[in-house]
Amino acid sequence: MPDVGSGLDGRYWQAGIKSIDNLDDKGGEKDVGLKIIRGAHPTGIFKATGLTYQGGNDLTEIRDWLQSDGESYDGMDGNMDDGLLSLTGFIRIDIPGDYDIRSESDDGSIIWIAGERVVDNDGSHGSPGPSPDGFYNFKTAGLYPIEVAWFNGDWTNDSGEHGGANLNVLLDGDPVPAEILYGASDVGGIAVSVSAVSAEKGAIGLAGQYWASDPKGFEFGEGSQGPVFQTTPEDNHGIYTINSEPQGTFVSTNVEYSGNDLTPIVEWLGADADSFEGQEGNLNDGMVQLRGLIDISAPGWHDFRSASDDGSVVRIGNQVVVNNDGGHGAPGPAPDGSAFFTKSGLYPIEVNWFNGNWTNDAGDHGGANITLTMDEWSLDGIIFHSLEDAITLPSLVKPEPNTEGDSGGGFVIDSTKTQMALPLPQAPVIDGVLDSDEGWAFAGGAAQNFWSVRYDEALDDLLRGGGFGDGNPDEIWDETDIQFNMYAGVFENDLYVAVEVTDDWIVNDNADP
Repeated sequence: MPDVGSGLDGRYWQAGIKSIDNLDDKGGEKDVGLKIIRGAHPTGIFKATGLTYQGGNDLTEIRDWLQSDGESYDGMDGNMDDGLLSLTGFIRIDIPGDYDIRSESDDGSIIWIAGERVVDNDGSHGSPGPSPDGFYNFKTAGLYPIEVAWFNGDWTNDSGEHGGANLNVLLDGDPVPAEILYGASDVGGIAVSVSAVSAEKGAIGLAGQYWASDPKGFEFGEGSQGPVFQTTPEDNHGIYTINSEPQGTFVSTNVEYSGNDLTPIVEWLGADADSFEGQEGNLNDGMVQLRGLIDISAPGWHDFRSASDDGSVVRIGNQVVVNNDGGHGAPGPAPDGSAFFTKSGLYPIEVNWFNGNWTNDAGDHGGANITLTMDEWSLDGIIFHSLEDAITLPSLVKPEPNTEGDSGGGFVIDSTKTQMALPLPQAPVIDGVLDSDEGWAFAGGAAQNFWSVRYDEALDDLLRGGGFGDGNPDEIWDETDIQFNMYAGVFENDLYVAVEVTDDWIVNDNADP
């Protein structure tokens, strides 16, 4: 262990607008902070060399908010509007005794030390918050696991000014020195979040999902079989895939599978084959995700090994324990990892694996294998289904590619509906009148046509849409008429209006096809 730590391991999430009220589940619909931290892939990662981040607000970009730690940030862009952080690792105590721990935060924060909740300053509030203070008795000198969870909501005053976004953790009234904070790279393994422990488990085995593509169809890294399960843009293609609908599902009772590119998925699953449901395929550009709980019966350090061909990444408590990503043969360049568990219990586990498309000069296909062990033992009998659903954040849904004439909004209009499920936080009014010398194609309506889209509080999704003619519905439709639907919605502070031309009203009108 080095004499000086490099900082805690930080993870950042950008959640949906106005989606979080608390970290803890207090029964409210938006009490989802810790659920996101333990169940959603992070938007980015960084190194926290200190625990003081002040002066920002909802709209401060994550790199700016992290100040000097922003240089270590790796991930997609985002701000602190419904942002979350998890900081994990170890704190070094040189002199035993009682220490005051204070977490001044806007909005909520919680601190655990050695598995004990020391500060609970949760909720939506300004700094310092209603309950920023706590203490902990460090009985001996040494390293203690520490976890800090923080979130910032979305608040504006009557003038539209956004609220603050701050975190300031103090140790006996002083900022926490950077040199006493240790991360995974300093000690050889992660400190698994105690907040991730589950109280109950489901059926035996992990929930498995399977995807396949045409040969060379998946985007493995930047034009090659590079990493795919990272937060780094261009190396996150696999993250997009495992947050999409799978081609098939199954139950994994023991993470030990072998074959080659052309092995059918059902054959590859071996004893788990009978559980497969969905569209069958092979492992040529195949991808698998296994998700559930692992029963850790004894606290302390545990070693994990994911020998794979091609890449695999293992997360426990939604923290990366093994990062054996990229295109390679088994066991791979980095199959080993270690994790420290403060206490026994059921911890979330997720295994992501992909297999590329490789042949030698003779045309023989490469292998497709993964074997995961803990302390050199099989996982058989200690892995279970989770009773908590995974969470996919909007930032992890891959945008649909634009087609010719597409505005870039990514909308697909359902011709059977006149509404789209997008939030509309305020009441816009969009009105337009076409002059007699303007054609309908200019703005999507017939000459002399008046159209409007208005906020309608009676609609549960706060969206307004409909079809319009060029006047009173009782009037006779004439040769200038065309039938169309209009839709409006707000997404990420942008207002979108879509016009869908459905059909000419009569055959002999003068509207363009």
